[in-house]
Amino acid sequence: MINRKLLAILTLMSIIGCINKNVATKNIGVIDRTKTWTLPYIASEVKVTRIVENIEKLEPKMQYSEVVALFGEPDTINDLQGNFFGLSPQEDGFLVQYRPFLSYRAIWYLKKNYKMPCLRDKWLIVYLASDEDTVFYILQHNVKDN
Repeated sequence: MINRKLLAILTLMSIIGCINKNVATKNIGVIDRTKTWTLPYIASEVKVTRIVENIEKLEPKMQYSEVVALFGEPDTINDLQGNFFGLSPQEDGFLVQYRPFLSYRAIWYLKKNYKMPCLRDKWLIVYLASDEDTVFYILQHNVKDN
């Protein structure tokens, strides 16, 4: 009798968890807006200003929706459980250690020189935890460089 009650409670919790996950991540999905860009790409002054002025407000444990409110929609979202490429040696080292705890990588480009990663590119990356909604880590590359 107790096992049936426990099973029912666990099943209900699982269903509620799935519903909450779907609500939280309804806007998350793999996208790549860079495919249509003419390269080299340089972000508009408005986008650059928005990112540079708000970057200090960005913190781990924020919700994805809060990040989008600060910076607008990302240029690229990658599923980190699938195939993707690293953008820098620093990111490669981070991903080797933490990839099992991550779900997505959202990227805002300020400058993108080539189709493949380039160390002169300028970008901001927000890594989402396995719950697909909570910011796990933030990485930036050349964002504040002129």
